[in-house]
Amino acid sequence: MKILLIISVLFLSGLNGFGQKTQDNFRGNYFNISEFNKGKIYNFIDVRNKDNTHNWQMYYKIESSDTIFYTDGLDEKNRVIEVFIEKVQADGTKMMEYYTINYDSTGASKKVTYDIMSRNVYKYTEEKYPLTWSVLSRGQYGREKLTKKRTIASKNETQNIYNKSYNCLVFRDEFSVEYLDINQVYNFYQLSYYAKGFGLVRYNRFMQDGKELDYRLLKIIEK
Repeated sequence: MKILLIISVLFLSGLNGFGQKTQDNFRGNYFNISEFNKGKIYNFIDVRNKDNTHNWQMYYKIESSDTIFYTDGLDEKNRVIEVFIEKVQADGTKMMEYYTINYDSTGASKKVTYDIMSRNVYKYTEEKYPLTWSVLSRGQYGREKLTKKRTIASKNETQNIYNKSYNCLVFRDEFSVEYLDINQVYNFYQLSYYAKGFGLVRYNRFMQDGKELDYRLLKIIEK
């Protein structure tokens, strides 16, 4: 299974409405979806390899009175290669759909869908953690299951954004890629940093082979 850009981060958040309560202490560190009606692009750069960048295009829609948040992963030609869709609820968000788009040498595209085994993405209250979600697909080795377990690593870390220091909430995200039909497993983890007013600003990923990727928010492009 490819280690995909969006689904391996899964940073999506909720609207700042729905009768916020004091115990919703994690709500403010996430994207304020009400500011994404025209869309924004978050540009991340790997500080260990500055040729390696990720662009995420984010926006929301109101569909049958539900707030649906979309995140599109873009390739170097600004083509959509991933789409992650979630529904914003009173206590957090849940996964509604996920798919990727592959392009051949002629530019023709093919959509690849994923079955959702567990839908919980993010909760606003500390007591709801740890959280686990999983998806299932079929690849060249048969059935492939991707699972992520999210736990709280720190509630008081700082990061510099636009030359200013911000306090961050940090999660430890443990991933497991299981190739069910050949009985093989690949594991890795990352630390995900969320700052108030920005949402995700850094994800530091540690691969099973010892490789480290350290993506940090470089700029936000308003649509």
